[in-house]
Amino acid sequence: MLISVIIQAYQVEQYLEKCIKSVTAQTYKALEIIVIYKGSDDYFYSLCSLYKNLDSRITIIKQEDKGLVNGRKLGASHASGEYILHVDGDDWMEKDYIEKLVQASEKGRFDMVCAGHWITYSNEEKVIYNKIPMGQYQAKKVIDKLFFYDVFYEFGITPYVWSKLLRTDIVKKIHKEIDGNICLGEDVAVVFPAVLNSNEIIVTSITGMHYVQRKGSGVRTGDAFEKQHNRALMQFLNFKFSEFYSDTDLYHLLNRYCKLIWLFRSIEHFDQIESELILTPVGGLQKESKVIIYGAGSLGQSIYSYLKNRKDISVAAWIDKDYMNLQSIGFDIASPSEIDNCEYDYIVLGCASEKTAEAITEYLLQKNVKAEKIKWLTKEFLSDDYNLLSEVLDI
Repeated sequence: MLISVIIQAYQVEQYLEKCIKSVTAQTYKALEIIVIYKGSDDYFYSLCSLYKNLDSRITIIKQEDKGLVNGRKLGASHASGEYILHVDGDDWMEKDYIEKLVQASEKGRFDMVCAGHWITYSNEEKVIYNKIPMGQYQAKKVIDKLFFYDVFYEFGITPYVWSKLLRTDIVKKIHKEIDGNICLGEDVAVVFPAVLNSNEIIVTSITGMHYVQRKGSGVRTGDAFEKQHNRALMQFLNFKFSEFYSDTDLYHLLNRYCKLIWLFRSIEHFDQIESELILTPVGGLQKESKVIIYGAGSLGQSIYSYLKNRKDISVAAWIDKDYMNLQSIGFDIASPSEIDNCEYDYIVLGCASEKTAEAITEYLLQKNVKAEKIKWLTKEFLSDDYNLLSEVLDI
C-alpha cells in the first residue's frame, strides 16, 4: 500500500534536513515523498535536490510562497498513494512511525488513523494524546466530541494533520474546496471535515511524530488582514459542517471554536475604543492597571502581544511554570515565583483550557492571591448565548 508523504518546506532552514532524513529512513518503504518548496529559495532546492538524488521516491515541486494551505493543496493534487500524511518541514518522525500507522489502518479499512505526538523542546519532550479514548469508531459517533471535549477548550481529537493518516480521496475532496486564504486553523480545516467525510476512524496510542517548539510558530502575526483570514476559516468550516447541524451540536461547537480563534488572533475585537475596560472576555481590566500574565500558550502569547502594544496598561511580568523550556526557545518569560517580586492589580490567566485555569487559580489562591485579582474567561463569554460565529459570518 503506497503512502504519500507531503512535506512543506517553508522558512524551516535549520530543521528541514532532519525532517527529510526521518522520512526517508522509515521502516515502511512504500512511500512517495512530495516536497513543496518556496520557488525563490535556492537553499531548499539544493537540499531537496541532494536528497532526491539519493532517494528516487522524492519529488520536488516548486511553488511561490502562497501559504501552507495552497502548498498542501498542490502536494495533494500530485499524491497517488492510498493515504496521505502531511508533514511540516520543522518536525521529524521516529523511524517506525508510518509503519505503525499503516498497521493500525488494517490495510485500508479505516479512513483515518489518529495518533498522539511529542512536543519537543530543546531539552525536554512531552507526549500528547487525543482526549477521545483509544478505539475504533464510526465517525458519526464522535462528531459531538470532535471539537470540544467537555470543557473549554480541549479538542476530542487533536486537529494536527501530521498526526493523522488520511485517506487520499477524502483529502483531495477537501482540498478542492478549501479557501487558500486560510492561514490559521489550516489543520482543523482538513482534519475535522475529513472526519465528517469518513465512515470509520481509529484512535491509537502511536506517538512517533515530534512537533518542534520554536518561537513565533502559530502565533498572531499582526497582519492587517488577520480578521479576513480568520473569517475565511469560519466560512469554510460553516460550509462543510452545515449539513450536520440539525443532527449534532456542531453549530455550538463551531461557535466556541470561533471564540478561541478570535482570542488567539484578533483579541482586540472584543474591546470597544470608548470603553474604560480592556480585555472584556476576562471581565475587563481597568486602564493604567499593572498586569501579570500567567501562561504562554497561544492565548497567553496573544494577551501578552496585545497588552504590550497598548500604552494604557502595564505588563508587570509574564510567567509560566514551564518557563525554562520557554526560555530555551527565546521567550522572555519568568518563573511563577516572580509574583512575589511584582506589584500588580490583576493576574490574567493566559490559557484556553478550563482545567488548566482551575489548577492555576488553586495555586494562586494557595499563594494568598486575592480571588478578585485573578482573571480568566467569564461565564458570559463562554456561554452559547454569546453567538460570535453569527457575528463573524454576518448572518
